[in-house]
Amino acid sequence: MLLVNSQIQAFEEKSGVAFRRDVMGTLGDEAFSFSLLPGRVQSIEDFEKSSDFFGISLTDSKLFDRSLRTMIDSVAPGNDLFTERVHRGVTIRKLRGLEESGISLSYAVTDKWLLLAMGQDNQLNQIINRMNGKGRSLWEKKEVQQALADLPEDTNQLEFADFEKLVKFLTSLAVIALESEGEIEMKASDFPDFPYFLIGWSKNVRRGIIAEAKLYPKPDR
Repeated sequence: MLLVNSQIQAFEEKSGVAFRRDVMGTLGDEAFSFSLLPGRVQSIEDFEKSSDFFGISLTDSKLFDRSLRTMIDSVAPGNDLFTERVHRGVTIRKLRGLEESGISLSYAVTDKWLLLAMGQDNQLNQIINRMNGKGRSLWEKKEVQQALADLPEDTNQLEFADFEKLVKFLTSLAVIALESEGEIEMKASDFPDFPYFLIGWSKNVRRGIIAEAKLYPKPDR
């Protein structure tokens, strides 16, 4: 622990940033993560188009952003490490040099959130739009609201999964695998649908954590 503290202290002195106070200390107590699957999967390359997103709340976004940029610039100029673009007043910074590896890593700081994207960084636009009230929220859907009504009041973690889309995605991968064998001819329509979504929750109790997950039918379309 002493070694870690001394290393952090040396880094703070070199960068001129109080890392523990102005960066880690401005992280809030809320977080979310989700994955977006590609709409259609016709090849293994399409599978690589999936994206993962993470969000951490901030208690002082301006201090966090300013301190983080100063810290990065102390290692190398930010313009050398990142490309920048602006969407609805939010600067999205994408790490350079990862294109050939097929990896993409981007981040953005909004008024309340630190957003991280691994995959298609342009989808950060949609997240920022939704945070600004554009488009319909998942949690506003009637069937999801009815499911949320079953949850205890002291729930502190939620999980949602659209099994219909997940099964279609896995089915597409199975079809691709079978086609590569050249012995079995199948198509996605040969597999049944699974029109359900999952809501999971957890809460802290005196001696640990209680968690539960339940499947709900999706409305007929």
